[in-house]
Amino acid sequence: MDINLTLVSFEFLLFMAVTAVLYYILPVKVRFAAILVANAFFLYCNNSYISLGIWFAMGLLTYISALLISKIKSNGGKKTVSIISVILLAGTLIMLQDSAFFKLPKFNVSPIGISYYTLSWIAYVLQVNWGMVDAE
Repeated sequence: MDINLTLVSFEFLLFMAVTAVLYYILPVKVRFAAILVANAFFLYCNNSYISLGIWFAMGLLTYISALLISKIKSNGGKKTVSIISVILLAGTLIMLQDSAFFKLPKFNVSPIGISYYTLSWIAYVLQVNWGMVDAE
């Protein structure tokens, strides 16, 4: 794909405008999915397949962790899964944000809003653990 959605291009402005319009015309229940698809498309257009893979892996980790927590009956098992999930999610975020400190190669494009998504995913896992929300 030859679309390069750099943050200072007309294509990016057009992309954001289309995304905003779609966001507001779609029903509230599917808005989150629209933002997820837009983020994935942005990463794909910028040839950041590693970042896209990391983003999807973190989302999958969150989904599986929440399902495991909802299925486990013992509080100790729920706590263990929650702690492992939070450590993996926060560790990935720290390594993405501070890759120079860990002597890792710098990614061309880190997933947009990776801090927001990671903290939201951590909050979701903890809320499932505490019984505040059901796993979805």
